[in-house]
Amino acid sequence: MQLVTTFICRSCGSEYNVSLERQKFLSEKGYDSTPVFCDDCIAARLDQIWETPGEKRLAICADCGCETKPGFVPSQDRPVYCPECFKKRSVS
Repeated sequence: MQLVTTFICRSCGSEYNVSLERQKFLSEKGYDSTPVFCDDCIAARLDQIWETPGEKRLAICADCGCETKPGFVPSQDRPVYCPECFKKRSVS
């Protein structure tokens, strides 16, 4: 018999079970906090984050207005800077 703990996913609100074995594994890896996302929501988020081969992500620099290819998924509520403008902001 495998013991499980039930959690509520912060993203979708559904209940999901985490086995005692998995909790122990996560604890050994340094993840001592309570899981907050179910496996399906984690997988969906990873699909959003990782580029598919050949995908081109372009954004407009918030300072100079040129096109730049960020190494991350840009979000609507945060500015994106090209490498030159980012350096200028970091030095200031």
